[in-house]
Amino acid sequence: MTLADVCEGICGWRPAGRVPAQSFSTVVVDSRQAQPGSLFVALMGEQADGHDYVAHAFDRGAVAALVGRDVAVDGAVIPLQDFVDTGEFPSSLEGAPPFLLRVADPLLALQQVAAFWRRPVV
Repeated sequence: MTLADVCEGICGWRPAGRVPAQSFSTVVVDSRQAQPGSLFVALMGEQADGHDYVAHAFDRGAVAALVGRDVAVDGAVIPLQDFVDTGEFPSSLEGAPPFLLRVADPLLALQQVAAFWRRPVV
């Protein structure tokens, strides 16, 4: 799965411009399971908020995180929710990992990406 795949799964269309050629080895919701190349999804739980563990996931090698709010870590912010709202991507998505993929609801975004990834290719 690539960054362009994640964008298409969440926004409904593939970015036409330049997109960093980032691929993800795995998708995790527990920062302790993050490994080099992971996409970490910051979910809000009853006991803990995944946003508090984004830095830990990055320390363990995650290269991107789906987040629903600002987090106190350095990373290239890609505001996917803005692209959904406006219906257009910027001419290019630039930056280097780690990426903070900003969405309205990380759980919904995870579900959208999973549905996209499982969609049959015809």
